[in-house]
Amino acid sequence: MTKCILIIIAIFVIAAGTASAATVYVPSTYPTIQAAVDSVGTGDTVYVYNGTYIENVTVKKGILLQGEGKDVVTIDGNGRTALDVRSSNVDISGFAITNSQDGIAMTISKNCTISGCDMHSNTNGIHLLMSCNYNTISDCTMHSNSDYGIYFSKSCNHNTVSGCDAYSNTDGVHLSKSCNHNKINDCTMHLNSNCGIYLWRACKCNTISGCDVYSNEGKGILAFMSCDNNSIIGCNAYSNKDNGIILQKMCSGNTIEDCNATSNIRNGIILFQASGGNTVRNCGAHSNLIDGIVLFQTSNGNMIHGCGAHSNSRAGIYITHASNGNTVTGCDARDNKDGIRISHTSNGNTVSGCDAKDNNNGIIISHVSNGNMVADCNATSNLQSGVSITMNSKGNEITSCLIDSAEYGLVMSRASTGNVVSGTTIRNIGSRDFLLEYASSGSAIETPFETIGVSLSSMLSVRNYLYVKVMAGTTPVGGADVRVTDDGHIVYASSGYGGSDPRTDSAGLCSRILVTDRIYHHLSSTAAENTTLVSAKHGAWTETDRDVDMSESHTEEFFI
Repeated sequence: MTKCILIIIAIFVIAAGTASAATVYVPSTYPTIQAAVDSVGTGDTVYVYNGTYIENVTVKKGILLQGEGKDVVTIDGNGRTALDVRSSNVDISGFAITNSQDGIAMTISKNCTISGCDMHSNTNGIHLLMSCNYNTISDCTMHSNSDYGIYFSKSCNHNTVSGCDAYSNTDGVHLSKSCNHNKINDCTMHLNSNCGIYLWRACKCNTISGCDVYSNEGKGILAFMSCDNNSIIGCNAYSNKDNGIILQKMCSGNTIEDCNATSNIRNGIILFQASGGNTVRNCGAHSNLIDGIVLFQTSNGNMIHGCGAHSNSRAGIYITHASNGNTVTGCDARDNKDGIRISHTSNGNTVSGCDAKDNNNGIIISHVSNGNMVADCNATSNLQSGVSITMNSKGNEITSCLIDSAEYGLVMSRASTGNVVSGTTIRNIGSRDFLLEYASSGSAIETPFETIGVSLSSMLSVRNYLYVKVMAGTTPVGGADVRVTDDGHIVYASSGYGGSDPRTDSAGLCSRILVTDRIYHHLSSTAAENTTLVSAKHGAWTETDRDVDMSESHTEEFFI
């Protein structure tokens, strides 16, 4: 008897476990959506036929709520929230939802799905708040909502928005207050009155990819205030009435990659207000009405790599207002007013391997910007100047560059002193290879030129490298003492001459001794030649004050 009872119980449990979920219908089974929702259990389905339902529905269990289609089923919230979801594992699809505070609101909900819905004429289309995690919104349309198409607030994490279209809202998608690790993929955000996508206040580690963000009244994509380590990948931000993509106010560690920011009313991509340590890689910033790519207001330590910045009204790439220690590599800046510009006390930046061509000015360093490096760049076919250092900018270095086909090759102007040009080729210049004016000074090291203009208390020193080699027959002599004087000033002296510079090495060499060949002063059209004297000694052998021609870098040999 006991055995029979156990068998019956086991059969009942198995049958219960394999029973199919129930489906109820609105309005045929229940007249209202709320009544149908209240009647079903977890895992059941409420199917809603065509019609308009003026309701405020609360869902407190994991069910499937399915409309016949967003074109034929409408929920009118009558000014309140239409669907208030307070459970996990809820699946909503196939509705148009309108005239609501929030079309769909989710609170502390997980693993829910919203798909194929049309959210319009609400305050917010879809609102996830207070730790709603691992939810998915897909293939929905959000339009004509007075605030946001999709709104995540207060620590909503690991959610996904994909394939959605948000237009004619204030913001298309808005993430607020520590919403992290969310994904916005393959969406279209356009014609919103503020931003297409807006990350606000400590939203971190989110990914925005494959989105088209265009024709918004404000910015295309904005991350504002301590939004860190986000990725914006493969997006197009164009024809927005402000900036295309912007990181503003202490946003760091973000990556903008493979994006195009074009034809925006202001800038293509801008990192702004102490936004540092970000990377902009392989992006295009073209035809914007101000600048292509901008680092602005103490935005430090950023990297711009492999980007194209073409046909912008002002600068292709612009580093300005105390933005320091940034790196620009492998970029192409052409057909702008200025190709690459560093200005307004922006110091210690590096521009390398870039092309700046077909601009008015190729590369400009200006307005008290010091200690910047431009290396291995081509500044070619620019209308006015190849490279210009101006407005009290000091200690900058231009090295291993090609300056070709401009009215002026390299300009130093307006109290810009101590700047160095080295290993650079200047050719096919219309007026002056070098132009120095208004109390500016600099050095040209291993940089030959043909024409020069020096005026108004300015000076150019032409310098080259001297290598001193001491030989005994064919054998190099290490440990020999060397002294070099440049116009009476000792520029190199080893210990045997009372200095601290190295003696000859095992190859018999003292290397790369920088010596002035001649100096151009504003007071004379003819350069003043410097006298370079070299002395060397080893043991009992000595040679004193050999006069050396320093018109080019070379090795001067001494034989014991």
